[in-house]
Order: sequence, then C-alpha cells, then structure tokens
Amino acid sequence: TRRSSDLTTDSSGNYSIAGIYPATNYSVQASKVNYTSQTQTAVTVTSNATTTVNFALVPQAGSLSGTVTDAVTSATLNGVTIDLLSGGTVISTTTTSGGGTYTITGIPPGSYTVRATLSHYQTQSASTTIYSNQTTTQNFSLQPNPGSITGTITDFITSLPIQGVTVQAIQGQTVVSSTTTAVGGAYTMSGLVPGTYTVQASMLHYQTNSSSVAVTSDSTVTTNLALTPNPGFLSGVVTDSATLSPLSGVTVALSKGGSPVGSVTTAANGTYNFSEFTLTPGTNYSLVVSLTHYQTQTISPITINPYQTTTENIALVPNTGTISGTVQDSISHGGISGVTITALQGNTVIQITTTGGGGTYT
Repeated sequence: TRRSSDLTTDSSGNYSIAGIYPATNYSVQASKVNYTSQTQTAVTVTSNATTTVNFALVPQAGSLSGTVTDAVTSATLNGVTIDLLSGGTVISTTTTSGGGTYTITGIPPGSYTVRATLSHYQTQSASTTIYSNQTTTQNFSLQPNPGSITGTITDFITSLPIQGVTVQAIQGQTVVSSTTTAVGGAYTMSGLVPGTYTVQASMLHYQTNSSSVAVTSDSTVTTNLALTPNPGFLSGVVTDSATLSPLSGVTVALSKGGSPVGSVTTAANGTYNFSEFTLTPGTNYSLVVSLTHYQTQTISPITINPYQTTTENIALVPNTGTISGTVQDSISHGGISGVTITALQGNTVIQITTTGGGGTYT
C-alpha cells in the first residue's frame, strides 16, 4: 500500500482524490477532531472510473456534571436523582453524592433535558447541550416543598374563639403570609417555605400576641394563640375657649364614683392621656380640669368603653379682667359724665358703658 493523498472535505462533507493508480488494496481513513476516526480497507480503484467510499463519523462523547443544593439553606443535597432525557425518554440516571455532586459520562453530543428529583423537594428540570470531549456543568437549587401553619385564636379572659383576627407569618421584617380567623377562631396558612417564622395575631381592642414556629416540608404545625383585651383609655386636648390655643400644664384629675383614680398634666400641645392607668369600663367617671387664671371645669359623667379610647376635649374659660378709667375735659380737667365707652376686640363690640358723675367708668 501507499499513501496517495491527504485532503479535507468541503462544506457539504464531500471529497475527491484523483490520480490514483488502479489497485484493490487501498485503505481510506476519515478523521476529525471530536469524532472517532474511521477506516475502510480493501478499496478497489479501476481505470477510468470513480470509486465511492462514504463515511459516517461518530461524534466523541461528552460529560455532564453539577451540584445540587437546597434553595433555602444553600446546603448540598445527597441522594438526589438526576435523570438525563432525550426527547422525553430517560437515557441515563445517577444520584448525587454526599457533597451534592453528580457526573454522567459517555453522552453523545446534542440537546438534552436534565431533571433533579428528591423527596420533600420540588422537581426541577433544565435544558442543556452536550459537546464532544467537553464537560457541561448543570447545577440545581431545589426548592423544598412547602409546609403549613394552623391554629385557633381565643380571648385570654373568656377563652372564647375570636373571629376576624389578622394572623401573619413573618420572617425578619417581611410578612410572608396573612389570613383572618373564621367564625370558630380557626386559621390556616399554607404554601410556606420551610424555615422559622413568627406567627403574629392582632385585632382591634386586643393586645397583639406572637409565637416562633418552625415549618418543615410537607407538614402542618399547630400554633394556638390567646389575645388579651386592651383596657379602656381616656385622652383629649385642653384649649383656651377664647383663642382655641392648646394649654400646657393643665391639671386633669380623674375620679370614678367619687374615688380618685389619678391625675395628669397636659403637654405643650395641650394633650393629656391616662394610658398609664387601667380604666375599668363604666359610666361613673368625672374629670376636674384646672389651671391658674382659668375657671375650673368639671366634666361628668364620662363613659369608658371596653377596649376603646374615650376622647374628652375641654375648653377652659379664662378668668375675666376689668377695664376702668376717667374721662375728663381737656381744658378744665373736670370729669365728664354720660360719655359712651365701647370695648372692642378687632371690629367686634365686646361691651358698652357710660361714664358716671365724676367721669369714671368700669
């Protein structure tokens, strides 16, 4: 045998070797990077004729590898089933090792689907391409199957279930899920990613209560909470009845049925609040409001409602003052009687009087 020619195929895969002497013992070899070489022997070449020798080269195989982790904790997952599919058919299967890694070798080049499956996790698939003599990396981050939280919300004092309570599952500062209790005080929050949550129950006129709960995949955890009713409260604003300006430093004394409960003083903005006192609901409360240079005022009766804030605003009347004087003749300096004296505030007449015999008025 003798080597007659080396050449490469054209863009269509065709080749032609000319000028070969007739013989029966030729060998023709086809080779290309990333393909398995192929040789055909005992090729016969005859005079004035073209011998056809075709090849079908097989691409060299590639590999697939990767790591599978938990989407929530980022921990690696072992025992995950990795399926390699072609056209919907599983052609290879393996499982991840203790470090969450997997490898599949001997894969013909082409497009495939890779599927990762593990109990208590959501199955995940990805499209991938395998190349000759190369390793393709396909990692997975599996989402754990969700869990649920259920329970009943009751009144701490009466132990009766409470309808309409807002129940929230919170992680950090984020409200992940929210619902309200039904007629029997029951609630359920499902679809929760495994992890630690704060279950918080809140309702108007009740103190908010919460509890830490650990949710696991494919399970339901029961968390019951009891809400303590808020006491009644009393607050308001004290103002000047004439100017409507808020009054600070006003003493506001509260009594119930004639017995003192406590007293507070108004702030710079005229507000007062008996929030530091536990006020039993009732209708026999009264307020005594006093401040220097103002008329003391008593407000009674005041009703304190259960679990609510009663607002009682008070307008104190300033103590009155006096204007007096004498009207005289500018020449004789004698008092002039019968002069009309008018007190105005802006354009408003407040009071009118006349001078007496000595020209005086008050």
